Amino acid sequence: MSFSLNLSFGDILNEKTRKFLFLKIGEYGVASRLTVERLETREPENKAETIIVFAKKLGKKTVAEFVHSKEICEIVKEWGVD
Repeated sequence: MSFSLNLSFGDILNEKTRKFLFLKIGEYGVASRLTVERLETREPENKAETIIVFAKKLGKKTVAEFVHSKEICEIVKEWGVD
């Protein structure tokens, strides 16, 4: 099974919408295969914030890819990346 959802940051923060999404994610057993990607942002920190908030709401850990320096590592830690 394959499907796609287009969500706004507001959708993720909306408790009613979030509860519905979590119910469906659990119902279909797709939590382990869930990928979150934010496409319509210009600033990397906004993209990261959206993904981090959504992952935390799902009770999942986040991993930052392509961390190439100590400075970047500190920045992503500040954002809440595990």
